Amino acid sequence: MKAKLAWPMLPLILAMAACSDKNREDAIQRKDSQTVVHSDSAGAGKYLNPPTLIKANRWTEVPVVGAPGRLTTGPSDFRPNAKRIYMVLTLNPADWLAWKRSLKPIAAPDIFFLDEELAIKLLPPDWLASTAPYSRDRRRIEGEWYNPDSIIAPAYKGLAAVRHGDHLLLELFSK
Repeated sequence: MKAKLAWPMLPLILAMAACSDKNREDAIQRKDSQTVVHSDSAGAGKYLNPPTLIKANRWTEVPVVGAPGRLTTGPSDFRPNAKRIYMVLTLNPADWLAWKRSLKPIAAPDIFFLDEELAIKLLPPDWLASTAPYSRDRRRIEGEWYNPDSIIAPAYKGLAAVRHGDHLLLELFSK
């Protein structure tokens, strides 16, 4: 009897298995010309807790919507104001030591990609030069990984913190 119940589910199971990795991820709906990269400390400060040791920064907000073609809905599909924030902080060595006390190292995830156009606009030239595009539209981000939650303002969830030299890339999600 249980085997008969599983057969109607087989097409759904096969369809879910056939979804590409790109469809499993949240789609970032934006036009590259509309992505504005900011460099003001006051704007970046609203995402950080505390925002005191920043020498330089670049940040942008990207609206998030559910991926077209996804079989299931995600939490951002029902939140019209959901956004991801990408931020690159440049810290001098003394300031980095102070931040490192707040950040806990974590194991690097298998993969972390940043949209190629966003990487070009956001990453400092030395970091950009040390990485190669992974595909036509994505760039793999590598470096020392940390849990960003201890330096993020309470209204946001820290998704990634990657250090490369004097730079720290943060990816946040609005709660």
